[in-house]
Amino acid sequence: MSSERGGTINLLTDWVLLDSCLRLRGAVPRYTFSWDVLPSRMPGEAVELCRQLDPTSVFGTRSRARAIRSTA
Repeated sequence: MSSERGGTINLLTDWVLLDSCLRLRGAVPRYTFSWDVLPSRMPGEAVELCRQLDPTSVFGTRSRARAIRSTA
């Protein structure tokens, strides 16, 4: 039982946890994607997760960058 919505929320939850862990240990995390990992329409539950990510630390496709920046 999987869905795009559930997969997006799961990805962002894992991403926020990883990002927090790295930052707490003094690392300066940077992320890059060569494909769109986030949907163009973000599920409502995922918006708050996106707000916890620093959009300046994320590089990749234009639509992904818009998705992160539009919720930040």
